[in-house]
Amino acid sequence: MAEFFHNITLQDILLGVFGILFGIPLLVFGVMLLLYQAGLIKPPAKKPEPTLSITTSDNSSSTVFKQFWIQGLLLVLLSLMLVFGLRGLSSAITNPNGMVLIPAGTFIMGSSDEEIMWAAETFYSESLDFYRDETPAHPVTLDAFFIDKTEVTVGNFKDYMAETGQDPPRYFDSEKFKATSQPVVGVTWKQADQFCAWAGKRLPTEAEWEKAARGTDTRMYPWGKKPEEKLGNFRGKSDGFRYVAPVGSFPESKSPYGVLDLAGNVWEWTDSWYGPHPGNTVKSDLYGERFKVMKGGSWFSNLDLARITVRGKALPNQKMNYIGFRCARSASVKTGALN
Repeated sequence: MAEFFHNITLQDILLGVFGILFGIPLLVFGVMLLLYQAGLIKPPAKKPEPTLSITTSDNSSSTVFKQFWIQGLLLVLLSLMLVFGLRGLSSAITNPNGMVLIPAGTFIMGSSDEEIMWAAETFYSESLDFYRDETPAHPVTLDAFFIDKTEVTVGNFKDYMAETGQDPPRYFDSEKFKATSQPVVGVTWKQADQFCAWAGKRLPTEAEWEKAARGTDTRMYPWGKKPEEKLGNFRGKSDGFRYVAPVGSFPESKSPYGVLDLAGNVWEWTDSWYGPHPGNTVKSDLYGERFKVMKGGSWFSNLDLARITVRGKALPNQKMNYIGFRCARSASVKTGALN
């Protein structure tokens, strides 16, 4: 249950409790006032007091009119308080902390022939064969889902090992890869899958990962169509990092949905086997249930491999210092299912 409590922020809880405890009574009070002013309900009978003057009827009518609108405005404000209170409490219960909601809908997955030609010319590739598995560009419709805003860190994996007794992955004690804020590397596909299951989540599919990075347009990178060396941790030191960078180091590179670190830093495991896209006619002996798809490139990759549509692949048991992961979960899954 530890991960469940991590998913609820104090701000959301306080907002929800305040809105509900104060919003409901005040809302009822406001409704009663409006009904009274409209003459639909009457207060308890009381002994009438003598009328002092009949010359103030116009002023009394004006006063009642002003009170009516003031109370109406009060009712609107109290309704908003209740709505935001419920929203805050609902957010605390249903929105996992550290995850981003990707809405349901259709996006364009893969690359067109023109796009792989652009990549070959931009990065001086000698052949288009490397890019053929990205084609064709095709529409994919997905249900809403959540995805981790950043990659799973060494610190996250330490919590997992402490609770489950699992062995550390390769490179866990390496000085280059052991900082708690760095993405955990050296994990096999199975280790990544088991971590996500422990957290009440799962690995994202290739299509989910691509939509989280791309949005609904046909951008090449999470930030747009132009390659930018300073917007991610890629091969070399121009970005300020020789090996993996702490997660969230490049906030300017966020995707249209606000997801970070989707280009560079570490390749990320997905749940998908490496097979042809629908409509792809290229023959490959590598297709099938042998390799798992990885996405995003790494600190050891150039900007070509960091393009959203590039399809990295690795054997599920590979343990490399440039492979990590992040988790996802379907929006229909209740947060209470988290560990």
